[in-house]
Amino acid sequence: KIFSATRNGTNVTTFIGDGLDITEGIALDWVGRNLYWVDSSLNTIEVANLENPSARALLVHENVSQPRGIAVDPRKGLMFWTDWGQNPHIERANMDGTDRKIIVNTKIYWPNTIALDLTTDRVYFADSKLDYIDFVNYDGTAIRTGAYQYCPHSHTSLYRRSHLSIINQCWKQVPRSRTVERPDTDSRSDTSVHSGGLGQGIVVLA
Repeated sequence: KIFSATRNGTNVTTFIGDGLDITEGIALDWVGRNLYWVDSSLNTIEVANLENPSARALLVHENVSQPRGIAVDPRKGLMFWTDWGQNPHIERANMDGTDRKIIVNTKIYWPNTIALDLTTDRVYFADSKLDYIDFVNYDGTAIRTGAYQYCPHSHTSLYRRSHLSIINQCWKQVPRSRTVERPDTDSRSDTSVHSGGLGQGIVVLA
């Protein structure tokens, strides 16, 4: 199921209650007021309206295998997702599922999480098998292989205000206060670690 709640964690309700199996990633279209999600068991990408969840559409269900992360850019009308299947890759499409294009399919194994930099039109992604974080332009050019080497198994990322936040499993290897890393987006410098007892990850938009 996919649930919704107020920002203080109250009024928890079921947003989508059926037709799901293993929902791996969600993304919010804050312009059109729609929620996108991927299901790695059903191998689907769907969307539903926030005000009317019954207004639901199946966008992608062919030539997709084990989708994991998803992100959308309503300004450009684009969505991006990661795929863990037999041919791991990162793919782009219009937000209605049309005009699909693979933008990364080399030196990639378990593309787990994905985040967009809306100011530079970059796609950041983490590979939890090869243990690195890379970025690529929206059109698939200028990929920066191994841009950031960090603790293994990054699960969730969020790009906001020139910082990329990564939630991973470092808390298993270092003190619990070291869980989120924020690398500078253009170099490996200016890395700081912020405290918090975080799990696999949650994103809250104001």
